[in-house]
Amino acid sequence: MANVNFQAIPANSYTQSADSTHYNLPLIPWFRSSGQPADYPNEFVPHIGTKHTFVSNIDASAYNYVYNKTDSFWPEEGNFDNGFSLQSPRVSGHRQFNYRISGGKGHWIPCPVFKTLSWYWSKENNSSAWYVKHVALVLRNVKTDEEKIWGAGMNNTNGNSRLIKITETNEVRAMGPDWFVYGVIFNILRPQTSDLTEPKARLVDFRLGYLCNGLGGGAYRLIVPKQMTWNNFTSALNSGQMKYEPIP
Repeated sequence: MANVNFQAIPANSYTQSADSTHYNLPLIPWFRSSGQPADYPNEFVPHIGTKHTFVSNIDASAYNYVYNKTDSFWPEEGNFDNGFSLQSPRVSGHRQFNYRISGGKGHWIPCPVFKTLSWYWSKENNSSAWYVKHVALVLRNVKTDEEKIWGAGMNNTNGNSRLIKITETNEVRAMGPDWFVYGVIFNILRPQTSDLTEPKARLVDFRLGYLCNGLGGGAYRLIVPKQMTWNNFTSALNSGQMKYEPIP
């Protein structure tokens, strides 16, 4: 029998207190690896987690607030600046909206394994800043297709360039093994200002960390599932299969 190589990653890899741990996370596009839709949800409150109101007071889809979306949205070797940019017209009023990236093809991370999410926020100029106010994950059930929104505890007012980390995720990990991370929703805000400039910012290097209870790092490895659409993935799992893709 011929030997077959599969993509294997450390069993436990997640963002800890040191910023450097973010950069050790494997570059895995867990959902929507490419062709992410421009989806702008209306105002909502998450089903579980911290129930901040994800305010939306503009129709961001009608304006070019989000631009320079890369394909893939996820970082890749040599392309950690993959993500999307934000800009604003010359207005003084407060602007706030939701931006969702979900679905598509992915490797699909189970909720009980998921541990952290982190990304880098880049303030592109010195005018009144955009920032991510809240963040949520879209969770989906592989058997029923039920969807739930989990709200992180983040309630940010800082638009400065920095690495942002979400590490309190136990409510997601407590979901059963039929639940997977299906997408992310960013609540993005520019506060009211008398500065009629055009602020710009960029969100890049978005990564998910994971922790397998009972397994240490070192010799323990996870085999990354084949990248599939959600429908193909659920069909395979519900027929008792798990598909893996050999490394060429």
